[in-house]
Amino acid sequence: MTRPRSIFVHIYAGAMLVLLTAAAAMYGMGSHWMRSFYVKNLKDDIAARCAVAGGPMMVMLKENRLAEFIKIAQATAATGPRVTVIRNDGKVIFDSESDPKKMENHSTRPEISEAIKNGVGSRIRYSTTVKRNLLYVARAFSPPFGDKPWLVRLALSMQTIEDEIARLRHYLTLTVLLIAGFGALIAAAVSRKISLPLVRIARAADRFGRGDLSERVEAGSTRETEAVSMAMNTMAENLTARINDLKLQHDKLDTLFANMGEGVLIIEKNGIIRQANPAAASFIERDGEDLSGRSILEAVRNTRLRDISRQTLAGKGRVEGTVDIHASDGERSLQVVGSLIEDPGENGPLAVLVIRDVTSLLRLEGMRREFVANVSHELKTPVTAIIGAVETIIDDHNMASNSRKRFLAMIHRHAIRLKDLVEDILSLSRLESMEIGREEMRKVPVREIIDAAISLSAPVMKERNCRVKTGNIAGITVMADRDMMVRAVANLIDNAARYGVGNATVTVTAVEKSGRVNISVRNQGEGIAAKDIERIFERFYRAERSRNRESGGTGLGLAIVKHIVEQHRGRVAAESSPGRGSTFTIDIPEG
Repeated sequence: MTRPRSIFVHIYAGAMLVLLTAAAAMYGMGSHWMRSFYVKNLKDDIAARCAVAGGPMMVMLKENRLAEFIKIAQATAATGPRVTVIRNDGKVIFDSESDPKKMENHSTRPEISEAIKNGVGSRIRYSTTVKRNLLYVARAFSPPFGDKPWLVRLALSMQTIEDEIARLRHYLTLTVLLIAGFGALIAAAVSRKISLPLVRIARAADRFGRGDLSERVEAGSTRETEAVSMAMNTMAENLTARINDLKLQHDKLDTLFANMGEGVLIIEKNGIIRQANPAAASFIERDGEDLSGRSILEAVRNTRLRDISRQTLAGKGRVEGTVDIHASDGERSLQVVGSLIEDPGENGPLAVLVIRDVTSLLRLEGMRREFVANVSHELKTPVTAIIGAVETIIDDHNMASNSRKRFLAMIHRHAIRLKDLVEDILSLSRLESMEIGREEMRKVPVREIIDAAISLSAPVMKERNCRVKTGNIAGITVMADRDMMVRAVANLIDNAARYGVGNATVTVTAVEKSGRVNISVRNQGEGIAAKDIERIFERFYRAERSRNRESGGTGLGLAIVKHIVEQHRGRVAAESSPGRGSTFTIDIPEG
């Protein structure tokens, strides 16, 4: 394919073509006009000479003054032209360059015929007598003898005329070339002036097409190029503003897409993932991987998720479903909602799958149902006992005093248990809905917390006939809400006393290391089975089912401890071996 020429070449070539055509026309017309003008003037000049010389010559011939006739003819020929006198019958009676006797009859010569007819005749033709082109001019005069006119013909060599015309053409050529040269310079300047703004506009358009909208087009010297320049500059400004807006929106969407809690998978009709956000990769155990370009089955081997994407792409409206996958932290439940969107390209519709990890929600829902069932069960036991004891007392009017006291003691015991249960439930509810602020925390000595906790647990210790032993905990402080932390430690001491061996010792120690304080409560008893260690901090969970509720606890003590410690940005853990007792440790920041 031929490369297009520049607009400068087009404009310049066009201008030069017009200029050269005009110059050629000027040269041709000028040359023709000069030749015609020169020949006409020469004809008029020769005709005038004929008139001047012819009259006296005719008189001399009539008067038979031949010697004077020849002198006049020779004098006329001496001025340059060839002189010929022709009789009325066409016979040449005198010629300044040839012998008349040897010349043929001239009656058929065109200039002679024209002169006889019009009085003056002229022709440019080749002379067979002198062997060259001549300009002939003949003039008719009143005849000296007879009725027909005689003619005087003057002839001038065309070589002289052509030499003169050539000289004039040389000047004309120089003039035309000079005009053409100046015209070429002017055409180049004009072409450059017209093409340069267009070249700048073309370069600017190329930059705009490549995305560089920073430069602006200079205004041209014409109204048209100025209008185009202004239009392109306005377009660049509008495009820059539009691109900046789109980039801002794109950045916002990218940030939102990357940081949203829900996972998003955009899937093409062939099952290939076009885009996935980090949350989606995390949900399907592909953290940090780029899922773009992979098939849905390659990314996550789950046919249920593939089926949801297919149903969505099939145009079945909003598709919802739950997908269970095996993750490193156990079974994970994902809620998937599929929607169909149209792709502006040629790839067909796209399926957008929004994924939410509902594992925690389902677990919490299960815990909530279990909690409600446990609360109902825990409340039902003391309430049933109280109602049964009251009905027994009411029905037995003659009940013995000892029996009445025993039933009243039962009512009192279950009423206290009911009160403790309600208080623990309310306490746990408050802990779950509140957050301890920094203004509520202060530096508290660990000794003060442990002493207050031991005092608070004294009734349980006395009931179980246990004693408390503390280690060297002087000088250790923590940042805590004193009352809440006392409650947490007291619950651990109560738990150790209730589930330890009777007449045993509960040991409370505290150590400081690496900016943390560990408060440990250890008892002596049967210990906790390994399968129960992970669940003992759940509400209403009891490791010792055989002892049931005889220990007197509500089943919420360790759950309250866990929430209090977490409010203090700490953690609580348990260690136990069957037959060797248990150790509960609170780990919180030091003060």
